[in-house]
Amino acid sequence: MIDLFCIFTTGGLILWYKTFVGIKFENLINNLIRNILLDQKRTQDYHNINGTILRWKVVNESGLIFLVAYQEAYGVLYVDQLLDYVTKDFLNTYNKNLKRNSKLYLETAMEYSEQFMDVLKKWERFCKEKLEYNFLIIYFNIQINLVIESFLIFLFLFYIYFKINKDLEQLKAEIIKKNLL
Repeated sequence: MIDLFCIFTTGGLILWYKTFVGIKFENLINNLIRNILLDQKRTQDYHNINGTILRWKVVNESGLIFLVAYQEAYGVLYVDQLLDYVTKDFLNTYNKNLKRNSKLYLETAMEYSEQFMDVLKKWERFCKEKLEYNFLIIYFNIQINLVIESFLIFLFLFYIYFKINKDLEQLKAEIIKKNLL
């Protein structure tokens, strides 16, 4: 699903990262900082580098950037939710240290991996539930459409039946009328 999750300062210092494939993420981050963040395009939260999608969230109060990278071909859903989950979890855990302790950077790299995997599992459950919910909505809509289509077919056949019966009655009445004359 995702190739990389990285937490770094607005100054470019990497606090923590987790890669899921063998990518040179330093180049991705340098490209992002150089081409987007330094060019004052901070309103953006999305960048495509040769088919690798970078999505990030800047937390100005803490001076942190939370970055997720994935392949464009995979079309990962609900990435914003993952960014929100990790941002909230990381800040809840380390915000006090961010404000008073420069040793955080070394401690964080060792301690956050397990916690991140828990947050990632939470996000995967969220995605699964969301997809199941969407599937149920689609399934329900299909069923409703089938019922409506069946009802319309029934009405059409009902109309045809009575139209044919009416035409037969008229034809029968004409034949009887001709025979009587």
